[in-house]
Amino acid sequence: MKSAPSLSFPLWENLALVIKCWGLLIVIRVTLTLKSYLPILHSIQTLKGTNDHYRHPLLFVWAVKKAALFVPKASCLTQALAVKWLMKRADKDGQLCIGVMNNPRFGFKAHAWVVYRDAVIIGGDDSNFGEYSAIIDL
Repeated sequence: MKSAPSLSFPLWENLALVIKCWGLLIVIRVTLTLKSYLPILHSIQTLKGTNDHYRHPLLFVWAVKKAALFVPKASCLTQALAVKWLMKRADKDGQLCIGVMNNPRFGFKAHAWVVYRDAVIIGGDDSNFGEYSAIIDL
């Protein structure tokens, strides 16, 4: 699996999206802390598309990463769920993957990432995707 290219977008032109992502990340982070990821997955599965069809998923990734700088504990799971939520709202196909690994060298690890057109667009900081056992492919 390949990594998506890293892109930069003008902040001022996309400030509203970054603020939206900041709010979304806070809601997801609080939900993960108080409950689990299941209510978020249910929300994603029941979302209807909107008029964001013109936005590319890499713009969502960029905005989520910018907003995550201001959200404590915005983990790979938090960010991947936010990108998947935004993609679903924009009627873009993407696969949310959550995997676990029990490696003698690293111990137990969990990781989340999103795949779009055979490329990891967020969560690509771990090169051992093949070692993870998938627990969610959405």
